[in-house]
Formats: sequence, C-alpha cells, structure tokens
Amino acid sequence: MSSLSQAASSVEKRTNARYWIVVMLFIVTSFNYGDRATLSIAGSEMAKDIGLDPVGMGYVFSAFSWAYVIGQI
Repeated sequence: MSSLSQAASSVEKRTNARYWIVVMLFIVTSFNYGDRATLSIAGSEMAKDIGLDPVGMGYVFSAFSWAYVIGQI
C-alpha cells in the first residue's frame, strides 16, 4: 500500500498550459484565415498598386498558398 501512496504523491499537478496553447492556436488560425480571405479580395487593387501582371500576381498567390500549406502541417 505504501508504494501506491508514493506513486500518488509523485504525480505532478496538471497546469493550464494546454488551454493557453489552444487559445493561441485559435488566434493564429483565425488571423491566418482572415489574411487569406482579405488577400483574395484585395488582390486586384494590390496588383494595380504594385504594377504586377496576372502572371506575377499568380506567383504571389502561389507563394502565399505554399506558405499557408506549410504552416498548416
């Protein structure tokens, strides 16, 4: 019985770190989703301001998409 009480006393108390991790993941994912949505909407105006043709804008969207995929892994 003493080994059971020693095992119970050696168990560490859980922390709330897992909740903070979930909150941070939610915030980062929400920001990433919002950025992805606004980039597709503002893409035409952004192309005019920067002076990109449709092929160049395709490269920008492709680079963003690849970075998004890597971030999701």
